[in-house]
Amino acid sequence: MHYRPFDATDFPALRAFERSAAGARGLSRTSEAALRFYARGGHTFLAEQEQALFGFALAQAIWQGDRATVLITRLLAESSEVQEGLLRAVAKSSYDAGSYELAMVTGTTDTAMHEVLRTVDFKVDHRFLAVRVLGNRGTSKDVEGILE
Repeated sequence: MHYRPFDATDFPALRAFERSAAGARGLSRTSEAALRFYARGGHTFLAEQEQALFGFALAQAIWQGDRATVLITRLLAESSEVQEGLLRAVAKSSYDAGSYELAMVTGTTDTAMHEVLRTVDFKVDHRFLAVRVLGNRGTSKDVEGILE
């Protein structure tokens, strides 16, 4: 599986994947304008193998006044392994950009996603906000104050 940032040539495939993905309900985040916005941010990725799309993650850096947090707003994938790979790709891009906090709001009943998030070192709290702190600060497991 190959994880890479996407560009405008990938937009039709991303929109088609969202339409066909099981569980893709609610507000579409793959309009042309939305995809252009996310593609500029440097924290969005798609998963592909032999030119077939297996998932994507939309994420953006948001400023909290004293630090940036990368917020994953959409994660759609064919399997938990692809979800893990996408989360790892977002974590690496976040770390490389000097943003050491990641966050993702999850559904209250999405226990499968909670397990995937825990597998890649996110902590899922009572708000169902999954957070991860990268780098040396992450070794303390302190996740207080992220997106509060």
